[in-house]
Amino acid sequence: MNTSIPILPNIIENLGSGIIIIDRSDNITFINSIAEKLLGLKSKDVLFKPTNHIFAEKIILDILSSAKKSEEALNYKITIAKPKRKNLTLNATPVFDSDEKYYGIVIMLINTLREKPIKFQLLKQNQKATIGTLTSWVAHEVRNPLTSMNLHFDLLKEEVNDNSKNTSKEVTELIETLEQEVERLNNNLNEFLNFGVISSSKKKLYNLNEVVKSIIELVQPEAEMARVDVVLKLDESLPKILIDVAQMRLVILNLIKNSIQAMPEGGKLEIKTEKKDNKINLKIKDQGFGIPKEDLKNIFDFLYTKKKDGTGLGLTISKKIVKEHGGDIFAKSQVDKGSIFTVSLPMI
Repeated sequence: MNTSIPILPNIIENLGSGIIIIDRSDNITFINSIAEKLLGLKSKDVLFKPTNHIFAEKIILDILSSAKKSEEALNYKITIAKPKRKNLTLNATPVFDSDEKYYGIVIMLINTLREKPIKFQLLKQNQKATIGTLTSWVAHEVRNPLTSMNLHFDLLKEEVNDNSKNTSKEVTELIETLEQEVERLNNNLNEFLNFGVISSSKKKLYNLNEVVKSIIELVQPEAEMARVDVVLKLDESLPKILIDVAQMRLVILNLIKNSIQAMPEGGKLEIKTEKKDNKINLKIKDQGFGIPKEDLKNIFDFLYTKKKDGTGLGLTISKKIVKEHGGDIFAKSQVDKGSIFTVSLPMI
C-alpha cells in the first residue's frame, strides 16, 4: 500500500469492517484492529507471515485459495469458532497490478449484527411483536456505521484525487471494492427497513398500467443487457383502483427484476394486466430456471431465500404490501421452464 497517503490508514482503520491485505506470496501485509478483534489476532504476530500459519479456520484458507484463481470478488457467509463463535460475511477480492499480474488479495470482514444475539427464527414466530423493535435497532446500529463509512469514502476519494500521481492501482481498486460492498449493504439495509415502514400507506386512485409502464421504462436498459425481451399485454380498459403508487411500484419492480435475474441466458418476459371477477390481475411470466416445488411454498416467508446474495425480504415485502391493499399474490413455477407471478387487486 502507498504510505504517501497519510489519511489512508486512518480511514481503513475506521471503516467499521475488518480489512486484511495479503500479498502474492500469501503473506499478510496489513491488518486493521477490527479484523484483529474479529479473528483474535494481533498485528505484531501476523504481519509478513504466511496465512497458513495464522488462520486457524480452514474455511478461510479455502476461500483464499479460490480467490487466487478468480478474477472477481468472492462473497461468503462463514461461521468461526474462535476467539468467540460468530457469523461473518467475508469478501475476498483478488488484486492485479498494472500489468494484470496477480498482486494479492484484499479481505473484508463484516460482522453486521455486532455479535448481539438476535435470532431470526424468533422473528418468524412472532413477527408483529418484534419487527418494529428490530427495525429500529438495525436502523441505528447498522445505518449509522454505513453513513460514517460513506463520509470516510468521500474524504478518501478527495485525498486520492489530490495525490493521483502517487496513488497505486491497488489502492484505487481497494477503494472501489470497499465502496461497492458498502453500496450492497446499503441496498440490503434499505430493503430490510422497508419491511418495517410499509404500513403507512398513502392510497389514491391510479391506473395500474401506468405503474407498469413507468417500471418498464426504468428496467429496460437492464433487460436489454440481459438479452431479455419484454412483451407488454396491457388491458387499456382497466379502471383506476385505490393503491399506494410508491408501494405498488416497489412490488412490481421487485417481481420484474427477479424475473430478469432468473434468465441469465436471456429470454422473454411477458407482463399482462386483465380484469377478472371484480379483480385486476397483473401477471409476470418469465422463461427462467424456475422454482423447485419444495421451495415454492416458502418463497414469501420472512428471510427465506435461495439467492447467494439475497436477503429473503423482497417477496415478503411484496406480499405484505399487496395484502394491505386487500389483494393477494401467488406464484406458479416449473423448473427449467419459468415462473408466473400473479398480483390480484380489488376493484372499487
